[in-house]
Amino acid sequence: NFSILVDSLYFIDKDGYFINALNTSDKEEYKNIFLLKIHSGTDSMHYILNKILIFIPNSIYTVKAINTILTFTSIILLGKILSNYTSTNYFLIFFITINCIPSFNIFSTDISKDGLILFFVSLFFYRASKIKNLIIIFELLFYCLIMYFIRKWISAICLVTLIFFVFLFYILN
Repeated sequence: NFSILVDSLYFIDKDGYFINALNTSDKEEYKNIFLLKIHSGTDSMHYILNKILIFIPNSIYTVKAINTILTFTSIILLGKILSNYTSTNYFLIFFITINCIPSFNIFSTDISKDGLILFFVSLFFYRASKIKNLIIIFELLFYCLIMYFIRKWISAICLVTLIFFVFLFYILN
C-alpha cells in the first residue's frame, strides 16, 4: 500500500519496465531466447516481465503485487537461513528490522530489478545452505545465470560463493 501511495504521488512505472515489457513481444531481438541480444539488466527485465505477463493480467498493480510477494519471500528465506544458526528471537528481530527500512520497502516492491534480484540472491543462499548433491549445484548455477542477465556483478559474487560452497562441501565429505 505504501508503494502504491508513493507511485500515485510521484511516478508510475518510473523506468518504463511495465510498458516496455508489454511492447517487447513486438521487437525482433526478443523473439528467440537463445539468440537474445540483451545488453543491459533493464532489457532483461523487460523480457522477463513480458514472459511473466503471459500468465497474469496485464495490470501494473498485479506486477507490483508479484514483486512484493517475491520480496516478502526473500525476507522469509533469509530469515530461515538466520534461524538455522541462531535462536528464534533473532529471526523476529531481523524480520521486524528489515521491514522497517523505508528504502528496502520502496525499491524492492516497485517494478524494478531490485525485487527480482533480491529474490534470486536469497533463494541462491537458501539453497546453497542445503547443498547435499550435484543437482543443487546445477540449480545454483541456473540462479547465477538468471542473476547474470539482471545484474552481472551480483552473479559474479554468487558464482565465487558457489565455488567456495562446493569446495567446502567436498572437503567436509
